[in-house]
Amino acid sequence: MNASHVRSWFLAGAVAWASGAAAVQSGRLQGRALTGGSFIALDLDFDAGSVTFAWTEAQWEVPPDADWSGQHWTREECLHRPPGYHHYFWRPESCYHIFRARLDGSGLRQLTDGPWNEYDPCFLPDGRIAFISERCNSNVRCGARWCPSAILHAIDGDGSDLRPLSFHETNEWHPSVANDGRIVYTRWDYVDRDNDAAHHLWTCFPDGRDPRAPHGNYTTNREGRPWMELGIRTGQGRQPPPNGSTASAPRSTAGRARTPAS
Repeated sequence: MNASHVRSWFLAGAVAWASGAAAVQSGRLQGRALTGGSFIALDLDFDAGSVTFAWTEAQWEVPPDADWSGQHWTREECLHRPPGYHHYFWRPESCYHIFRARLDGSGLRQLTDGPWNEYDPCFLPDGRIAFISERCNSNVRCGARWCPSAILHAIDGDGSDLRPLSFHETNEWHPSVANDGRIVYTRWDYVDRDNDAAHHLWTCFPDGRDPRAPHGNYTTNREGRPWMELGIRTGQGRQPPPNGSTASAPRSTAGRARTPAS
C-alpha cells in the first residue's frame, strides 16, 4: 500500500458527518447522543450482536483561550505553519474515540477517551478489541509539523485493561483477524522495506507477540517488473482516504494476442 499523508487525513476531519439517536451510557459523553460528529471504521463482533466504531465530536476549531502547555508544539509554532495546520491541537473534543453498541443502537458505551485519536477497532476472538491509538507519543517522520504516530493497542470489551500490542515507532493501520487467529495489519516502516513503498502487511499474535512481515526484506521494485502478475491488486490512489477497490487479474496467458515490438 503506497498511500501517503494518511495520518493527516484523520487530523483534518475528512470523514463523512453523521449522527446517531442513541444516548451514550458511559464515559465523558454519558447521556448525550452522538450528533453533529463523524463516524469511521465500523466492525461487527463474531456473534453479530454488537458493533464497535470510532467517533469524534469534530470540534476542530482551537478555542481562543486554549491551554497549549500539554501540546507537543507551541501556539506560535502552530500559527507559523500554513493555515491548513492551525487546527493541529489535541483535545478530547477533536479526537476519535472507540465506542460499542448493540445492533439496534442500545447499550451504547464509550470505551476510550483523551487527547489522542483512536480508531480502526477490530473485535478479537477472545472478546477484546484491537485498535489503533496515538498514545505512544511518537511523531511521523515526514512533514514539518507535529503529527503523532499511532500503533496497535487492545482493550477488553468493556473498555478496561488498555494495553499497547506494539512498540513500533511510526504508524500502524487497519487490524483484522486471520483465520488462524493472528492479527493482520499494515505498518508504515521506513527501514529496508520494499524500496521505500513503506506500507506493508504485518501479523502478530492477539497479545502482540511475534510481529513479523510475511513478505520479508529487500524485495524488488514492483513498478520495475511489468511482467509480474498478482492474483489480486488494489485500486487505491496515492492520497487518502486509505481504501479502494480490489481487482483480480487473470494469470493465464492462453489466448492473449502478442503484438511484435516495432
